[in-house]
Amino acid sequence: MKKEDNDLSLLIPDAETMTQDPLDLPPLGSVLVQVPARCNCCPQVMLDTNSGQMIPVRPAHLNTKAESNLNWKLVLLLTIASAALVSIVVISQQLILRHMGATQQISEPITLELNIPESGWMSNEGLHHKLRYPGEINEDYMVEIIQMDDATPDSNSQLSGAYYHMLPEKYTSPKKLDHHGVKFHSPLTLKNKNDVTLVEDGMYWSNEVINNVDPGLDEDTIEAELRSLRSRKVKSLEEPTWLKCGREQNRFVTFKDGVHACARYREPHNQLVLGEVMSFYLARLLGIHNVPAVILSQVDPNNPVWKSAMNEVNSAEWRVGSIVAMIQWVEDLVRDKMPNILKQALLARTTLDVTSDDDTYSDLPSDVTRVNIRDLDVTEAAEMAQWSDLVVFDYLTANYDRVASMQDAAEKEKRPEILSETVHNLAKSTRTGSLWLIDNESGMLDAYNLLYPQFEDSEAKKEGNRFKNMQRDMLQTTCIFKRSTVDKIFGLYKNGDTVSLLNDFINRNEPFYGELLRSIPGQDSAFRKHFQERVVEVWTWMKQCQENVKFW
Repeated sequence: MKKEDNDLSLLIPDAETMTQDPLDLPPLGSVLVQVPARCNCCPQVMLDTNSGQMIPVRPAHLNTKAESNLNWKLVLLLTIASAALVSIVVISQQLILRHMGATQQISEPITLELNIPESGWMSNEGLHHKLRYPGEINEDYMVEIIQMDDATPDSNSQLSGAYYHMLPEKYTSPKKLDHHGVKFHSPLTLKNKNDVTLVEDGMYWSNEVINNVDPGLDEDTIEAELRSLRSRKVKSLEEPTWLKCGREQNRFVTFKDGVHACARYREPHNQLVLGEVMSFYLARLLGIHNVPAVILSQVDPNNPVWKSAMNEVNSAEWRVGSIVAMIQWVEDLVRDKMPNILKQALLARTTLDVTSDDDTYSDLPSDVTRVNIRDLDVTEAAEMAQWSDLVVFDYLTANYDRVASMQDAAEKEKRPEILSETVHNLAKSTRTGSLWLIDNESGMLDAYNLLYPQFEDSEAKKEGNRFKNMQRDMLQTTCIFKRSTVDKIFGLYKNGDTVSLLNDFINRNEPFYGELLRSIPGQDSAFRKHFQERVVEVWTWMKQCQENVKFW
């Protein structure tokens, strides 16, 4: 038969179509008599007594079954329609909320965490472009590297290194090393002729002296400088001079905003680039704030920092893809000399302490003015306090190209007056009077390879021992230090593994550090083996200074 317009098969494709013809009904006035079935298989019929015609009758259970099939199909259809309606309502609500949030400019931070293996990434190939150059500022993101907070309850101790955050956060600060403090007191103090206390507790520069030392770069300033070095775009590269960035392969950088920096390129001698960045992070561990900030930057045309300067990069004959040290440029610096009082102690191989006097220096050269600590005014004492940090810092980095190179020349040429010249890689700010320890590439890896040669070479060992002795002489020129520096050295000594502490600190802040280390296999062996030894040697000397004034 022809399907009616309201046939359910149009709505439910799998539903069975009802095609049974309606039963023939007897005429009015007919009498129907039910005829019993002979068996269960025979259909049930009614007899029309008037016409004698048999009329089939549909069993009641078949009618019930057909109605049941229709009911559950209708329920299924209603369920599907209800679910579709609910989905439409939910999706509409989400779209409305998202539109309203965008209109009101309400945004929530989005955090992307990456587990970086201890060995670091071999390269940035395959990384999303937003993760390739940390520090790049875009209209909607800035990728930064921040510390995994070990103190949070939900932190995972299995995660090491660093993770990337899509919002600008603080860099990892140096680990606190002075929370123990050195419990030492001495009755000895030293005042100058103006009755200003210069030394207290027998071996510490007084608060009056420390208050006259420019504080240098605090942690907030350092973090801001690191961010700016990573995000500024290079405008031009100038050839260096000895007063601007040093060696010929380096470049004096001008950024598009007019700020300057030094770019240190030393391939294939990447240990010198690492010396710069490692010295900077050691200074932060020691609380020494007059070492310029340093980052590592990859010279790549895809890196927004270098994109506009690739012609000058090619002119400099730098390898594309190389890693350079980008160093903060500090304005208003001039060369400076070693203080006379320190120079006389070095030449006489004596030690400045609260008990020293003029009679100690009877055999000094004529060009050395004899000075006693009590002759210093507070400004001169503040400069000496900075020099006390310098001798500690250079002993730990084993830097051979500051005071040590002058000692070397004076000894080889038998000309002690060389020590009266301006000091290599040291400058004084004409604005603040603070000393700046610059060009630190000769510290750390290259220096330790000089002092502790890995091969059986008698000449190399002789030269290494000579530099070790010169640096020891310089360390032992003073027994007066900043209290904070003594506490930090004690913290490194108590830690017992300063190499791991320093490497972890750098890895958490500098994404190219591990990659650069891997480019010079074996060049860090001497440093790893002997660095803690030199920490112990500095602490041992400070303890001896304590003993010298303890019982006065």
